[in-house]
Amino acid sequence: MGERVPDRRDGRPPLEAAAPGPVEVGLWPDGGRVWLADTARADDWHLAISPTPGRQRCERLLNELLSGISGLDASAMATRLIDYFGSLRGVLRAPATALIRASGGDYTVVALLGAVARAMIWSLRQELDAQPVLSCSTALVDYLRVSAGFDRYEQLRLLLVDAKLRLIRDEQLCCGKTDMTYVIVADVIRRALEAGATSMILVHNHPSGDPTPSQADRDMTRRIHVAAHAVELHLADHVIVSPTSYFSFRTHQLL
Repeated sequence: MGERVPDRRDGRPPLEAAAPGPVEVGLWPDGGRVWLADTARADDWHLAISPTPGRQRCERLLNELLSGISGLDASAMATRLIDYFGSLRGVLRAPATALIRASGGDYTVVALLGAVARAMIWSLRQELDAQPVLSCSTALVDYLRVSAGFDRYEQLRLLLVDAKLRLIRDEQLCCGKTDMTYVIVADVIRRALEAGATSMILVHNHPSGDPTPSQADRDMTRRIHVAAHAVELHLADHVIVSPTSYFSFRTHQLL
């Protein structure tokens, strides 16, 4: 690590300048707290992906979606957006700031795509709500990959489940932006108990695209698992998602 900067006014530990070379993205445990790694290096939404066999279909579907906007050359805009984000999924999960830049400041396009993305996430949430929440079920994985897998900042979420395996809450605990944010392990347990949950699923994303857990991810999971067990809460799983894949601690027998 590089030189430490002065302590911040909020009392949190100072950040450290990043050392040259590869940076491991993951959760950093520290006593009773868990830090989210700085993911600022994953903030370029211009994917520059090479053409794929499904590109024409992506452009055609996006063209159909945009064709209702009066005065817009939907075909040209569809091509422009796919060029920029690499896929239809990339377009629909891009943040508004990136869409504004990619569309040349067309706020009508941005608003429409944002509404479609929200509707897509909500439809997957409704499907999840209609059935028992089981670790690594198709409904759960689809929901998590779409709602979190494309985020450019690493976030930690907590799914709280009742005794009938119904999802009662989906809470974002913290989001790592250009600095590290932390969650106190005791706060995770408190939220679960206050909600009347009997089990919980930890979720976080790896903006790097590789869902393989780091050692810090494993250590953090162990700390929360121990704390949950002490109050008879069940940590059902810890799922790490990316745009194209996921990793389940339960499936890999790490829980």
